[in-house]
Amino acid sequence: MGINQTSLIWLSNDFQNARSDVCSYLTRIRAYCLILSGYNKSTNKISSLPFDTLFTSEKAFAYHINFLSKENKKLIENRGPMVVIVVSGPGLIMQNQNDQKQQEILQGKFFWIEPGTNFSIQNSGMHETSAVIFELK
Repeated sequence: MGINQTSLIWLSNDFQNARSDVCSYLTRIRAYCLILSGYNKSTNKISSLPFDTLFTSEKAFAYHINFLSKENKKLIENRGPMVVIVVSGPGLIMQNQNDQKQQEILQGKFFWIEPGTNFSIQNSGMHETSAVIFELK
């Protein structure tokens, strides 16, 4: 089973219509990890990233991150695949560290990160931004 575009569109629409309270996402997170769990890059064991971990399963991690200002930049290297969803706030700027291309993600939208991609995440505005990240093992 692989990840399909319909699942990702459903994921985006559901988060766009949901409340911004991160705790209310736990049930949805588990469901989405089941959708995304068809991906299996290897049997290597990886540890979680240094973010608030919402939960860990055999096939995925779910994290919650708050970005307080533009200066609060997070660098993630050689991980993934991942889906980043902006829960609340002005949005995030995703920057691929290999080609320096940037893309802004607004509240309720998602961003797909290919496996092994090096990227940075930072707040796109002056107000706090909250995001949920799903990482497949």
